[in-house]
Amino acid sequence: MLLYILGIVIVAIGFIVSIGLHELGHLSLARLFKVRVGQYMIGFGLTRFSPTKGETEYGIKAIPLGGYISMAGMYPPAHPGEKARMSGTDTFAVQGDG
Repeated sequence: MLLYILGIVIVAIGFIVSIGLHELGHLSLARLFKVRVGQYMIGFGLTRFSPTKGETEYGIKAIPLGGYISMAGMYPPAHPGEKARMSGTDTFAVQGDG
């Protein structure tokens, strides 16, 4: 039973490391081409840990089943009076009447 649980933990850690390396590839290419990166996140949902270094916020979210980076130019500019979208996780945020 203990080996079974250890196997699950090892696979989960490997999955999270794989996501992190994948997103690191996006981050490194963005930096190579001088694109500003606002966020580097592993997971979705509520942010659990997020230090900021330079202009980039690095973080781990509650559900580690994916990841993303938020680059300048990913979203169109906000219309006057609207809040700018900062990440893909605010896609379903409640929007006012436009």
